[in-house]
Amino acid sequence: METLTGAIQYEWKLRGELVTALAIDPSESLVAVGYETGVVEAIGLSDGHRVFSQTAHNAPVKLLKFSPSGEYLVSGLGLMETVVTTRAVPRRDPTPQRLTVWQPRLGRRHFEINDAVGSPQSVSFNSSETRLALAKVGGSLEVYDTMLGVRLLTFDDEHCCPASAVSFHPRDDDLLVSASSCTQFLNVWSGASQVPIEDADALPDAK
Repeated sequence: METLTGAIQYEWKLRGELVTALAIDPSESLVAVGYETGVVEAIGLSDGHRVFSQTAHNAPVKLLKFSPSGEYLVSGLGLMETVVTTRAVPRRDPTPQRLTVWQPRLGRRHFEINDAVGSPQSVSFNSSETRLALAKVGGSLEVYDTMLGVRLLTFDDEHCCPASAVSFHPRDDDLLVSASSCTQFLNVWSGASQVPIEDADALPDAK
């Protein structure tokens, strides 16, 4: 819909289920749609063509975020600790939280992040789309390699903010991390607060 005039520019027929999340990719070619039943779709903005439609989650999709060029899409349940019962979705309590990273233009899943402990409160891609950062319930912060689909770093020592929001600096190598009591910049390659996992040294430097 055009915001100044209210004119409808595009209109498509959806699945007939409750839509719980929407996102438009930066190139304005795709719309991502998340449903109450956990289905994620990517739809061509101009023609309504479904690039993909898959069940990815076991609860309503609340998180949809494109990377800066639209190469990747993250979907998830957002900030929640348990699955809410609806007519369409059975209760599973407690539920593992899963994030799915898609390559939406190719219509396929790229990798998944499974974690039964902390739901993501905030996610951010760096500008070159080589890193994905997650600020999680409980305050920990994780950084993933988006090309390889592996976790590179976990920030959770006493020198770090208990992260509730995260955003990459345009330089790509710094993260702005914020919580109720503090704000920090953390360097994702050489910062003192890094705790690399065992195989991080074997991975290529994507700077």
